[in-house]
Amino acid sequence: SWAWRWGGARGDAIADPVEARGGQFELRGVPPGELVLVGSAGGFLDGMLELGELTDGSERHGLTVRLDSGGKVSGVVRWPWGDLAEGAIVRVVQGARLGGRFNMERLKGEVKVGADGAFAFSGLEVDSECSVTASAIHPDERPDPNSRVSLLQARKTPRWVASQTEIMPGAPPIDLELSKGDVLSGKVVDDTGEPVKHFAVLASPAGSTMFSSSSRRPVRGRFKSEEGEFDLKGVQPGDWEVKVSAGGHTDSERRRLTVPNGRDLTFTLARTGSVSGVVYGPDGDIAPDAMVWAEHGGGQTSTAQADQEGLYELGKLYPGQVTLFADSDDAARSNPVVLAIASAQEREDVALRVQPGATVVVEVHPEAGKREGRRVSLSSERSEDITFGPGMRRTNESERTNEEGEVEFTGLDGGTYEVELSPDDNADWNGDPAEWLLRTANRKKAKVSVVAGGVVVVVLGGPQPGQITVRGKITAAGEPVQMGLVTATDLENAEERPSSASNAEDDGTYSLTLDHAGRWRFAVRYEQGSWSSFVVDVPETSEYTLDFELPETRIEGLVTGPDGAPVPEMAVSLVDEASDGRRNDWFAQKRATTDAEGRYRFDNLSPGTYHLRCGGGDGGFGFLREADIDYGRVLEVVEVAEDAGSIEHDLRLPRAGEVFGNVRNSAGQPVPGARITVSDEGGRSLSQFQFHRSGPEGSFTYDGIGPGTY
Repeated sequence: SWAWRWGGARGDAIADPVEARGGQFELRGVPPGELVLVGSAGGFLDGMLELGELTDGSERHGLTVRLDSGGKVSGVVRWPWGDLAEGAIVRVVQGARLGGRFNMERLKGEVKVGADGAFAFSGLEVDSECSVTASAIHPDERPDPNSRVSLLQARKTPRWVASQTEIMPGAPPIDLELSKGDVLSGKVVDDTGEPVKHFAVLASPAGSTMFSSSSRRPVRGRFKSEEGEFDLKGVQPGDWEVKVSAGGHTDSERRRLTVPNGRDLTFTLARTGSVSGVVYGPDGDIAPDAMVWAEHGGGQTSTAQADQEGLYELGKLYPGQVTLFADSDDAARSNPVVLAIASAQEREDVALRVQPGATVVVEVHPEAGKREGRRVSLSSERSEDITFGPGMRRTNESERTNEEGEVEFTGLDGGTYEVELSPDDNADWNGDPAEWLLRTANRKKAKVSVVAGGVVVVVLGGPQPGQITVRGKITAAGEPVQMGLVTATDLENAEERPSSASNAEDDGTYSLTLDHAGRWRFAVRYEQGSWSSFVVDVPETSEYTLDFELPETRIEGLVTGPDGAPVPEMAVSLVDEASDGRRNDWFAQKRATTDAEGRYRFDNLSPGTYHLRCGGGDGGFGFLREADIDYGRVLEVVEVAEDAGSIEHDLRLPRAGEVFGNVRNSAGQPVPGARITVSDEGGRSLSQFQFHRSGPEGSFTYDGIGPGTY
């Protein structure tokens, strides 16, 4: 059992879990607040008990948390000749979704069957399909438990497998018949057509990701063949992606195929080249222990460390253009050296010279409060043509100030940097989003430019010319707003996050400081997770009074599915069009969940244009709702006029589909980490938080999408 804060993410425990003995528990040291008690046990669904508001020193006794056994799946495992498969391992996987953005198969249980071959799993969600998989080593190939060699060989022995998908908990018992699978066969040659004699073949279930607990597991094999031939055994029926790798050669592209039908495959691996040489320091002397970086093969990155004589060697470089540069701790990176490498070519005597390092000294102003031990961070603005290696070295570096309130960053590349001074309390974030926002917004920052070998001193935390103190009061229907919070974001300089923030007092009053006059967007929190937005032109003055009266306009409506039936517990988000797509504006969005009748509501809306999103698991950052999985995303634009009162806006959700594919460069090679955006015909992104990126082999899947043109 454990307690967690109401409105937090699942598992956001605020008290240490305790083990219930004999069904009894006692949980001490629980912080006050509106809380939920959670009980968890193997083979059961979690049980939750809302405790309501707990105050300091309060006690609750005689509480009962009821656990539901949930749905069940059972059956037996057999060999093809009818014998029960004693010792087979059976796994059950049930679909889930992480934040509404990734398909995730969650492993719900794993057992080793006995002599009766039977298995049973409970504690499953009753409305979500399952996949059950059994695997076992053939009786004639089982290892000798007393032989270490035999046990090691068994790890490479293909297992016999049986699986069944789309099983609803509560279905009749199932029979799983083990199969040894199919064989993938073919040949591996180099770019001259000669056989590659030593290589490895990897077959992975198509569409699998880091979130998968799929019934089909990757199948690997290492081969040694004078003719470059291979037979990869134990590949079960279905869609697979196959890749071949070998020393001294490029990896093959990942080829998608369906089993059976995986015979007479041919993979061509180009021979790789190498580059070697010496790294010199800014003064022409050797640079021992320098790091050398290479970008090649349309996105591949390789590194090597020079020895004490400055000698380096980089191998397994893909044929084509290779970009090299070097870096060391006390110097700036070298200028890039671009080479053309042919297949199997060895380039020697390629010299690299690191540049004189720049220095940025940051001082904390005496009026900034505490000076010693303050955290100062430095980040660099890199040219877009440097996307790897030392170009990423100083993107987020931080140090604590010394007794004099100073910190020094050395060995920097010439360029533009941003330095930030954290709030003087230096306290760790306690998990409250508002506290995190306050700490982030009230950091003092500045941009500095420095040349190679130069020194720049910057002072942070002091009064700035043109700064403005903004004071006012937050009210709703004339009454002060409790739990108020105000943030200010500079719109004229296209800032993506607030640069000033302040909590309001109990009487609704607040005070914050702006760096300059101009057009600002103020976001006002009036309750946990609810915000109103105001755009204000702040004049040039030292003091400015700005009161916020929360508007009474609201948007409400009914959410229905494809069949027209209301959809309860559905996440809905609303965000001002002016801030939509900003990476750091997710505190300013409004979030709601439909009630038992499928209705939602957003209050206190300022005039403007809003984007209303629902379905596809896209209820907003941190939402995890199983109810969203079956419905495609909708994005609708709603205009809100001043004093509009109640705006009725219903949402009809379509059935969900998915788009999947691969990202490749001009040479046809996969591009990992590419950002995938899906927008409607108006150019609006379907997801406010675009976390979709291509995987290691360039593949991507965008799910939860409805019919339309995108």
